[in-house]
Amino acid sequence: MRCEKIDISCGFCRCWKIDISCGKRRCWKIDTIKEFVKYVFVGGCAFVADWMTIFLLGLVNVHYLLAAPVGFVVGLLVNFLLAKLIVFREDAKVDKKTEFIIYTLIGIVGLLFTEGLMYAFTEWIKFHPLISKVFAAGLVLIWNYVAKKLILYKK
Repeated sequence: MRCEKIDISCGFCRCWKIDISCGKRRCWKIDTIKEFVKYVFVGGCAFVADWMTIFLLGLVNVHYLLAAPVGFVVGLLVNFLLAKLIVFREDAKVDKKTEFIIYTLIGIVGLLFTEGLMYAFTEWIKFHPLISKVFAAGLVLIWNYVAKKLILYKK
């Protein structure tokens, strides 16, 4: 299949352009963009489960750095189940048990990023921990998608 150059811009100022081509650079396929949008939706659902867990634990005075791993486990389970149903429908390159283990390890690296970012945003920038979680989640979402796509589901 031949890729073409596509100009995606706002139409008003042409401030955002994506070059989708098969030249010497890597070819970005429209399917990958659609898949990432689905992953953002799945990640949003997992984020809500994670965030609500942290919120509810905060109501009973659990420290945010202790509540974050609990929220992570809840979010990981939601993410894994929804991603298998909606995003990564193809089989992983490994068996199901290994797939979940690798998925979890990728998530643990994301959790470490989340903890570090939440600490930085909360302690240094003085954001509320739940606001810190929002910013951290946005950054970690990119890590999670790319790692899972390249390690587990790349065809």
